[in-house]
Amino acid sequence: MNPAARVPLARLLTEGSLERVPVDATVCQHLLTQAGNHLRTAAGGAEDGDPEGAFQLAYDACRKTCLALVLGTGLRPRGDRAHGATFEAAATIAQRFGARNIVDDAADLRFVRHGAEYRAETVSAADALDAISIGHELLGSITPRVRQILAAT
Repeated sequence: MNPAARVPLARLLTEGSLERVPVDATVCQHLLTQAGNHLRTAAGGAEDGDPEGAFQLAYDACRKTCLALVLGTGLRPRGDRAHGATFEAAATIAQRFGARNIVDDAADLRFVRHGAEYRAETVSAADALDAISIGHELLGSITPRVRQILAAT
């Protein structure tokens, strides 16, 4: 993600892209479980000749992992740019514990997703495998922190 595009949480709250919500540990854990399931399914899709489907699942796994982090801090993305706000907020939060780079890598997957969704661009097997790899690294970096945050609330 371009450093100039980094937006502080206060700005996302002020512009209405984030709202404060009560923390729901069950929802956060469910999102992390779904993310892991998506990554396992994506790996099969990448091997079975469906790179677009595998990529989409891996992207969703990344988004849900980031959403669990954001929700765990009592914030929820909203509005037309909820996916972007999810990644922006997660990157800001993840910077506190040294995981910003992997969140930024996950956020960059949005460009491939948009190309596939809106311009009929082809998603290659390499794109899918890259997204799966990023998803695993992200889930491994974020899950312990989400659990730590939830334990403290």
